[in-house]
Amino acid sequence: MRFSLDVNNVWPNVRKFHGYYAAYISVFCMRSVLFRMKGMQLLRTVFVEAYNKGELPLREEFIKIVGNELTGTVYLRVRNGDAWKYSLDSANACIGNVGKIMDFYAIKPYSVFLLDYKDHGHFHVQIFDGNTVEFDYSLRPIQYHKVCGTGRDRKIFSPAEIEKLGARFFYNAMGDSRLSDRVYIEGEHLQQNAYTQVLPNDVIARLNVHEQMTWVQLCLNKSTWIINLKWENGNLLFNKEWTKFCEYMNLKEGDVCVFSRTEHSQRLNISITDNDNDSESKTEVHGSEISAKKCFKMVSHDMLHDGNLELPSKFIDTYGSMLGKKVRLSFGDGWQYIAKFSELNKSLFDLDEVFNN
Repeated sequence: MRFSLDVNNVWPNVRKFHGYYAAYISVFCMRSVLFRMKGMQLLRTVFVEAYNKGELPLREEFIKIVGNELTGTVYLRVRNGDAWKYSLDSANACIGNVGKIMDFYAIKPYSVFLLDYKDHGHFHVQIFDGNTVEFDYSLRPIQYHKVCGTGRDRKIFSPAEIEKLGARFFYNAMGDSRLSDRVYIEGEHLQQNAYTQVLPNDVIARLNVHEQMTWVQLCLNKSTWIINLKWENGNLLFNKEWTKFCEYMNLKEGDVCVFSRTEHSQRLNISITDNDNDSESKTEVHGSEISAKKCFKMVSHDMLHDGNLELPSKFIDTYGSMLGKKVRLSFGDGWQYIAKFSELNKSLFDLDEVFNN
């Protein structure tokens, strides 16, 4: 199950019902295809292989259902009105040669397309970045030459950049902040020392790292790093493998590392947000006006079990302070539900009825 939080018109045109702020939420089924009276919606992630090929993957089920309407040409209309014409590759269930739209919006691997199918090959499109926040379509890459129709040179990402993009996406889309802690990288973390203190003591306790451990495994997307540990007066120190990790991942002061505990006691997942590359999903705030965007969050088994829904961190950073302790959820079929909200936990609570329905 996937939830998409639609924050359009929440502010300044926010509606307040008996002290409850209105948020908007729509539901996608597990197969990422939502059948509706006027068509379907597909939530598709652009993984590395599709990005390199310049393809936008669809689903075979979708091709089978609407195949009679498709003539080989599809039209993608972005929410700001931009329209793009492409060829459909039915055999491989994808839209081919979409490199130009990727270049135009500086789309990266692990971006997500929400395709709202209308009819006769026409799609309305919304694009989300690795922070699970909708793109700002008004920001054009400077190097794009609209007159001659040529885009930027295709961005070639290094293996380390790919790993960072993947880890960031999976944490923002599916991660649980209750199991995670942020560490802001400072100069002392990047020095060429035999041992480096990276995790503060309070973070060590929350990540279930204890003095009986002699090593931990850091997992960043598909990369794995074994870090030997040294304990000194109750402080945890990482050996030189941490320095190698920093160099490989090109960590800099101001970057943010999110460490998350897993079901394996000596394995920690890690994601990285580059301080100088985190502007793609920032929301502009001017007085009482906010450029609202959509975002989405995938619901984990723990969230279903607990009846909670953790909201994306970018949503909380921008809108969390505007929401009260109770939030009215409005669904596409007209149903409304009052949920409790905790800015501290970044979550909506008491959603058992929502999940059961």
